[in-house]
Amino acid sequence: DGNFIDDEAAMILGNGLANNSTLKQFEFVEIGGDDDDESEITATGWRALTRSLSMSNSSLEYLNLCSSNISDEAMTALGSAVAGYTKLNYFELSNCSSISNEGWRSFFNQLRNSTFSLAAQTKTKVILSGNNIGDDATAAMADAFASIGSLNGLCLDLGGNHIGNDGVAALANVLPSISSLKELNLSGNRNITSSGWRPLFSALQNPDSALENLFLAGNNIGDEHVAPLVDALANMRSLKKLNLSNTLITTSCWRAISRLLEHPNVILEELTIATGDDNNIKDDVVIDFANALANNTCLKELDLGYSPAITAWGWGALTNVLCNMSSTDTIYNSNHTLERVGWSENIPNNLAYSLQLNQNPNKGEVSRQKILAVHNFRGENLEEFVNLELKVLPRAMSWVGRDVD
Repeated sequence: DGNFIDDEAAMILGNGLANNSTLKQFEFVEIGGDDDDESEITATGWRALTRSLSMSNSSLEYLNLCSSNISDEAMTALGSAVAGYTKLNYFELSNCSSISNEGWRSFFNQLRNSTFSLAAQTKTKVILSGNNIGDDATAAMADAFASIGSLNGLCLDLGGNHIGNDGVAALANVLPSISSLKELNLSGNRNITSSGWRPLFSALQNPDSALENLFLAGNNIGDEHVAPLVDALANMRSLKKLNLSNTLITTSCWRAISRLLEHPNVILEELTIATGDDNNIKDDVVIDFANALANNTCLKELDLGYSPAITAWGWGALTNVLCNMSSTDTIYNSNHTLERVGWSENIPNNLAYSLQLNQNPNKGEVSRQKILAVHNFRGENLEEFVNLELKVLPRAMSWVGRDVD
């Protein structure tokens, strides 16, 4: 990491790796010495290194070659090497601008033509973000995944590539066969248009899906595809994290997204809808989400980003749903789950306090603390107890009085 390595050094390293039977982790990141230097590893050096990796024992569990100046020619050998690692549970080849779409296609073809299968781990991460993966390479990747017998707990990061409609359609075709896919990141693939999002959202409508995290930030989804997206999300019973920031969805369509939080199948814990510096999240959007959160016991984070357009009306709606001060009963039945709403200097103190209280996993204690904070029980504000049954009164007084000075 950070060393200046040329072809000769790469060959020496490769010779040391060849036939290695004990290596479990190999990381070769950001090759280069001083800031003005660049790696002198050419196709020859990479070919030697990747071939050595293919000769080593299949005990490797962790392989990270991110930000490397790897060549297209070496990708075929690298694909052959990776195909032999049956215990691999972490593979990263991100931010490698030197690899063309053709190089990636060669890599995935090697996986498709092998008996490659990822390790049977709880989660296996494959991080390929920030590359030149286009439609042809994505189609080859989809074919490879379709031929792989085991993809237990796969977390697949394809963010910041050049995937378009044909590529995402090919990926959508194999999604039903990857039933154990846990995480999918397609953020920042702006070449995907209407004809691409439609088959993807259709493929996601699988009630047997194990997908937990879905990241679609920075894409051209827009209002046109909110309805099919909502239909898909309503059937994703395992989804916990969803990022829809900077997706060209406007105020008029955030309401449909907010209503997902009322759906019995939806168990989202984190939802990001921030829209960048020109955030279009305004009071009416926040009020819609506040109304949807009234009976929601799953969502812990609603990331609104930096939202200067939200006024006291919007923040007040959120404050009220977290602590409805109409009565002790309404406080008790308020939302005690939401913990974070992004960042803004306009967040009122009482909302910030309720969010902080909600971080306590003991929700009974959260409701008690809110009641104490609102009514300031010190013996003089006992109106709430007047109509209680006599047999209930001692327990109620004891519950309120715990740990009170």
